[in-house]
Formats: sequence, structure tokens, C-alpha cells
Amino acid sequence: MNTLLKYVFFVSVLLSNTALFSQNEEFKDFWKKFKTDSLFQKSRIVFPLKYNTTYGEDGITDAHDTVIKKSEWEYKDNTFWLEFKLINTSKPAKGDKPASQERMLEYAPKEENFSSYYFFKLINGKWFLIEAAAYGC
Repeated sequence: MNTLLKYVFFVSVLLSNTALFSQNEEFKDFWKKFKTDSLFQKSRIVFPLKYNTTYGEDGITDAHDTVIKKSEWEYKDNTFWLEFKLINTSKPAKGDKPASQERMLEYAPKEENFSSYYFFKLINGKWFLIEAAAYGC
């Protein structure tokens, strides 16, 4: 009987610790570190990173799908991200489904005819940059 109690206790402790470690990372915590820590940033990008560029002029569109390899990635520090806006920050209302597991950052200066987007996704409880795009004229 004593062994059974020890086993039940061990399993309950194990399950409670697993619940603690399986919580999803908050995007705001991830984002703070992503834009200020070069090693962390590189570790949280799905390489090769999909990069789509689409430019058009006079009704002609030129689209290119390329990839950025890990060795080609250039660290983007906090200064780079200053003018980006977080587009989808959906938070669930009480009783609704959990918040979206995707985020998109947009840079679209009013004076320019282009915009840039960075797409993030929650994968196994951690946020990753999964794709980038640039559109313009």
C-alpha cells in the first residue's frame, strides 16, 4: 500500500510539473527578446525562411518566391522593428476559443508605395518567424 501511495504521489507531481512547462509562450515576452537578442532571434526563425516579393507597375505584376538561409539572415535589431505594427492581436472574449496562434507585423509607410510583412506562428508552445513578404509598386 505504501508503494502505491508513493507511485500516485510521483505521478501527480510529474503531471503538475508537465502542466507548468507546457504553457504557451506569451507573444509580448517572445517579441521583447526577439528584437533585442541576436542569438535568440536566429533560433526562433524557421529556416529556410520563405520570402515573397511582389512588385507591380503599369498593371504588370512581378512576383518572386525565394528563401533566406540561416547563413544569410542578418540580425534585425530593435531599431529595425520600431515602425512595424502588430496587426492581429486577437484576444479571446470570456468563454471563446483561445487567441490566434499566428501574428503578423506590418510596415507600411504612408509616403512610400510598399509594405513589408513578417508572419509568426506558435509552434509547440513557442513563437517562430515563419515567413516574410514585401509588396510594392
